[in-house]
Amino acid sequence: MKKQVLAILLASTMLCACGEKGYENQHDLSAGTSKEDVISEMDKKPKEENSTSNTETASYDDEEYCGHKGTMTYYFSQKKLTLTQWDTTAKDEKECQDIYNDIKDKLNQKYGNGNSNGDENNYSWITEEKQVTLSCDLTTFQVKAVEFNTAS
Repeated sequence: MKKQVLAILLASTMLCACGEKGYENQHDLSAGTSKEDVISEMDKKPKEENSTSNTETASYDDEEYCGHKGTMTYYFSQKKLTLTQWDTTAKDEKECQDIYNDIKDKLNQKYGNGNSNGDENNYSWITEEKQVTLSCDLTTFQVKAVEFNTAS
């Protein structure tokens, strides 16, 4: 139940997260948007779709976040959008750290300094309307951003 409540709070304002100069808002999707409306807005079929008893996903390759290309995955609960996750895999540790630092700088410009909780490769920003998390895994070279709505 706790996961479902958290998931319901999650929103897909992911695509407008990175400040005016760092990222153009390509798609204006919000929590509660139907899967059909997301697919219509994307104007193409998802690369991959999955479903379990409680969750459906639709993934698209070559989607931008803060000027970097990666895979955008939309998560739906009860046919409504609840969470958006963007991720990319760099070719090496340096590129991974560079992508992470660039996105982190853009999110800091938009939301103010984030909180690392002592781990420089995991940051979060919390506002009245949303929570954004950004992580960098230097063993797999993966950078991941997740954004969800905290407004009720």
